[in-house]
Amino acid sequence: LIPLRFIPITRGHAHRGGGGAGGKTVGRGGGVNLTMIVKNRRLMLLLGFGLFHFMFVSCQNTYFSVYYATERGMNAGIGMYGLFFALSISGEALVMILGHKLFSRLNVYTVFSVIPLAGSLRALIVYLAPNPYIMMVSAVFHGLMFGLLWMHAAPYIGRIVPNEMRATGQASWSVMVSGLGPVIGSTLGGLLTNFIDIRGVFLFVSCALSLVFIVFSFLFRRQRAIDRAEGFIAQ
Repeated sequence: LIPLRFIPITRGHAHRGGGGAGGKTVGRGGGVNLTMIVKNRRLMLLLGFGLFHFMFVSCQNTYFSVYYATERGMNAGIGMYGLFFALSISGEALVMILGHKLFSRLNVYTVFSVIPLAGSLRALIVYLAPNPYIMMVSAVFHGLMFGLLWMHAAPYIGRIVPNEMRATGQASWSVMVSGLGPVIGSTLGGLLTNFIDIRGVFLFVSCALSLVFIVFSFLFRRQRAIDRAEGFIAQ
């Protein structure tokens, strides 16, 4: 959250009278008011989810290329490594394009709960796969995990923050999933290899994401009950 303090006030269609809707100032001294972020429990829940999810996803990404492409793992080569990610990214696109109608019918909290479960299965397949070809199956769960996340996170943030806070909400999410989470996760992945082999890191990540699934399934279910009580429609 510290870098957010230096993000300038967003002056867009929601700007009124020098400081957001209703004349309220979004930031003090040209930066973002972190109090407004911390007090938004829905946003904080999503940021916590993004932090832990991407922390463990990035933990395995540190050595995935080494394990898949080199003699320290499956020795599949750079060509197979490129093919794997081509399939993974194509899976993301297919989920977002073809699965939009299907998954849009589900409550957003249900979708968020599915994401770490897909990540856990992805890591488990990498750990169990006997050869590079079987490992290609994990691309299905890669597409499911990231496709669902990119399809639902940004619209959800737009619904849970005031208009003048939308850019700040999206920026705080980006800091967690593209900054803080990967930094911590990559460091953790490096430290783990001092105690276990590279293949064991994927088993650790699978277990960790299973724990994220259990904890946040409970938290999201609780938040959904609060939303119903308050008359807030999450999706």
